[in-house]
Amino acid sequence: MKPSIRSMTKLMAVAALGIITATAFAHPDADHHADGHAGMGRHHHRTMHDRPFLMVVHQLNLTDEQRTQIKDIVARSNAQAKEHWSQHKGEFSGLLNPGDPNYAGAVKAAEDAAVARIEKRSQDNLDIYNLLTAEQKAKLPQVIEQMKQRMQEHRAQKQQQNSASSSSK
Repeated sequence: MKPSIRSMTKLMAVAALGIITATAFAHPDADHHADGHAGMGRHHHRTMHDRPFLMVVHQLNLTDEQRTQIKDIVARSNAQAKEHWSQHKGEFSGLLNPGDPNYAGAVKAAEDAAVARIEKRSQDNLDIYNLLTAEQKAKLPQVIEQMKQRMQEHRAQKQQQNSASSSSK
């Protein structure tokens, strides 16, 4: 029996609950500098790693128009997330203490927020995918495979470094 998309989404939401708990009190603008502007390197880096699909898409020789449209999708999504956070951040305070009478409600609110975020991110990815040309779509699996290979090599290097540093202690 194949699991439904809804049950898979809920499973992903529960997994994301730990991440939400860890970041529940982080302000969405936490990586902005004191003078109010975002650190382009850090902000861009975080966005790309928070959205692995963007990391893949940016390797497809996008046109300037595609880049602009993708930036618009991401900016709109970030603005919606920021607004949602500001409206609902108080709902997550109960996550800090399982003994809190509001704990169950906070868990449910975090789960609902995670599901909504996953669904929104999936729609954003689909919107971005629909901007690609047929040639770019055909190249996508190859780029994903290359990225997976690089990630495996990176993990192997890290593991080797960790093993070397552990044995030298």
